[in-house]
Amino acid sequence: TVVTMTTLGYGDVTPKTSAGKIVVSILTVTSTLYMAVPLGIIGNCFHEVWSDRDRILLMQTLKRRLRQWGYIATDIPKLFNAFDMDGDGMLDFEEFERMVSRLRLGLREERVVQLFETLDEDHGGSI
Repeated sequence: TVVTMTTLGYGDVTPKTSAGKIVVSILTVTSTLYMAVPLGIIGNCFHEVWSDRDRILLMQTLKRRLRQWGYIATDIPKLFNAFDMDGDGMLDFEEFERMVSRLRLGLREERVVQLFETLDEDHGGSI
């Protein structure tokens, strides 16, 4: 029965009347839907984290490679300024691509595009 699926016991206590069976059925469906809400929220959070995993791995790779070449966090603005050819204080994609190439970070072209898009938070075409 429906009650057997949803009880902790053996289902030895079940409603006998039609009204009791209807009430238990409604409560069973309601409790199932009630549990589905938190499971949906947890599932959505997991999906977002899993989708963001590639971006996180790309950033970790970038940090590791910059450390291998002896760069620290305070060097990044200096690097950006050095490769800012038009002097606007921002790097467009071509300048960024040139910087990544010259620094020999070992990223494939599609990874450079992904990295640029990750760093370009406002999607304005420059970082």
